Amino acid sequence: MIFTFKKCFTFFLFTELAFTLEFKPNIKCTYKGKKPQAILFQGGGTLGIIYAGVVKGLEEKGLLTNINKFAGTSVGAQAASLLAFGFTGNELIVAIKNIPLQDYLDGKPGIIRRVFNLIKNYGYYIGKNIEIYLEDLFVSKYGIEKCTMQQLYELSGNELRVGVCNLITRQYEMIDRHSHPNMPVSVACRASSTIPLFFEPVYWEDKMFVDGALNANLPAHAFPNTPSLACNLVSVLESTQNNFSKPTNIIQYIRAILNIIFYASQEKHGRITDEENTDTINIIYPNNIGSCDFDISEKQKNELIKIGQMAVDKYINISFHHPIDF
Repeated sequence: MIFTFKKCFTFFLFTELAFTLEFKPNIKCTYKGKKPQAILFQGGGTLGIIYAGVVKGLEEKGLLTNINKFAGTSVGAQAASLLAFGFTGNELIVAIKNIPLQDYLDGKPGIIRRVFNLIKNYGYYIGKNIEIYLEDLFVSKYGIEKCTMQQLYELSGNELRVGVCNLITRQYEMIDRHSHPNMPVSVACRASSTIPLFFEPVYWEDKMFVDGALNANLPAHAFPNTPSLACNLVSVLESTQNNFSKPTNIIQYIRAILNIIFYASQEKHGRITDEENTDTINIIYPNNIGSCDFDISEKQKNELIKIGQMAVDKYINISFHHPIDF
């Protein structure tokens, strides 16, 4: 019975996270002629390591100097927050490469205890260690524990917006210094990264938050009327294939249905239109690394970072009308 539940839960998790492997908000690299003032990061689980390479590449090209607005969902929220705190490209690489992914799977040991926690607290794992790790990083910059959204703005002058789903209102929301001035940034990042049922939801005042990727994996409209740069994650398979085969088993059938639901939500909140002042960086990642790989090797981390840097090179070449192939 326990083994069956664990198997089913694992299937649900991988199906849920498979969302990020299909139907991205935008699958192209574009340049619209204006230097970005904001940067947007899509969610993508452990694939967010790619963003360390992106930031390093943008920094080397001098494209971060004009940016003081940051937004992200899930792991994208973590990347956006680290940038808002002033982490450099090299610092971000160290921080992201050292993320204790296995420690993120926190809580009491044993399947029975975790199943009980799932039933009682709505999470197989707690998810507190995500907050703890980020909190330590944030403190290392300003020496302020539980630095709030408002304090971050006062210290840095940077605007930060984090995408979450509010289970009370059933709506996608942005946490920022206006809506939640007293919320610690580490708590906001945890809320945005809380995969439903996998981690416990985050409670704040009278609200109940889970991963914003359920409704908008990319916070495409975080800063309206502001020239922005959106970082999207696209698989090698997806970048070359637009047609999906007919489901031939129950797993494929459920995944297809869930993808339709996910795609509909992205159309509403995560789609970038041609009329918007938003450039896009098309970040291609290898299919042998998944968004839920918590045992990712050092070699794989370096591979993802390199891909992020290559994506920036592609963006730079397109911006100067000299596209290149990788």
